[in-house]
Amino acid sequence: MTDGLAFDARSAPLAGENLVEASAGTGKTHAITTLYERLIVESGATVEEILVVTYTKAATAELKERVRARLLGAQRTIRSGNSGLDLPEEELAKASDALDRAVRDFDRAAIHTIHGFCQRVLEDLAFEGGQPFVTELLADDSALIHEIARDFWRNYVAEADDHWATVLAHARVHPVGLATWVRQWVGRHPLRLKMSGAVEADVARLMESADSLSRLPDAWQDSRDEVRKLLLDNPSLNRNSYRPARVAEWLDTLDAFSKGETVLPDALEAVLERFSASALEAKTKKAGVVPRHPFFDLVEAAALEHQAIAVARDSELVRMRAKFLAFTREEIVRRNRESRTRTFDDLIHSLGDALEREGEPLAQALRERHPYALIDEFQDTDPAQLGIFQTIYAGGRGTRTSGTSGAPGAVFFVGDPKQAIYAFRGADIFAYLEGRAGAERVYTLGDNRRSIRQ
Repeated sequence: MTDGLAFDARSAPLAGENLVEASAGTGKTHAITTLYERLIVESGATVEEILVVTYTKAATAELKERVRARLLGAQRTIRSGNSGLDLPEEELAKASDALDRAVRDFDRAAIHTIHGFCQRVLEDLAFEGGQPFVTELLADDSALIHEIARDFWRNYVAEADDHWATVLAHARVHPVGLATWVRQWVGRHPLRLKMSGAVEADVARLMESADSLSRLPDAWQDSRDEVRKLLLDNPSLNRNSYRPARVAEWLDTLDAFSKGETVLPDALEAVLERFSASALEAKTKKAGVVPRHPFFDLVEAAALEHQAIAVARDSELVRMRAKFLAFTREEIVRRNRESRTRTFDDLIHSLGDALEREGEPLAQALRERHPYALIDEFQDTDPAQLGIFQTIYAGGRGTRTSGTSGAPGAVFFVGDPKQAIYAFRGADIFAYLEGRAGAERVYTLGDNRRSIRQ
């Protein structure tokens, strides 16, 4: 990989895999339109052969207008005889013909959103890609996601024991929240889930084996008055940490817990942290009398058991969400297939799956259709989208040729690396870095053209 090159759209080689790192205001769109014009004039490409992809409908419409204006401008310049190009008459005539053809055929230009590109491919190459020939695009998949969440929830809760159902209620886990959560992850393939070592721990088993925690209610009933006196009347305790009002609240929590009433895990955790023998010793004033009682030693052991249960509980909640995510992905595919519909995310993953399943023949068909590609806003690319372009273009390294000129094809990824960290809007820094590592040449657009010198 050649790295750190200053990018000049007028002279960069129109071949291979290239990444152009361009911050805001550095002339990114101008660079794309220049490359497009050069592909038409120098490489002899048709507008159908140059794939241009960006990430919103508004950006697509603006980019299409800018490219068309660039071609019209170049056409007028050559026709005027003031092009400034030091070319033989024959070459100028050839360039003029190429621009005339591009302007005439511009309605067929392959300038799409990423979803529009995937939809076009899946429809046009349905046979090669093993896809349905006719589908309806769901612009809003909210109803589908909520329906899937409700179905998952009914099955999951039906199998939960009373304790786990209580945990879910206290954690405020419900179908609406799950549907909202899964929207940010369902479109991200592949998603690797890292779990702690405690994930294998079973919550119910840990609770059954929590001897100190199970003995705590009876111990509290037997020593309640003694413990209350030690905690409320001891002048040696740091009262910033053990204010009488707060101590009274923690004691009430122990009363409720010992009577078998429902106590929120966080409330019980606060009691166990404050009333353990080590915590009381740490919060006793220097040279003061440390409150000591067998109950505090029991709390110390119970706190460790409760912590292990809490870790297992949190891990089980993560595991439940992972199950829901996998269920959602499977159900979206199944239900869309049955209803012959697609969602935006489904378009991307259906094309990715088709490329993986059909392999090089489908990728080659797409390279022959679009031997040149200009991928805008590359910082917003996720692993699924990157996989599509890598399979089509990087996978065909050495075999990528244009449909009309026979010259080597080219792909240019253009994006702002600083914005690749914005995961909240779908960016994926790791996908960007993977794409960067696979580029044959990495360029930089360094001059900010929006700066104003005072």
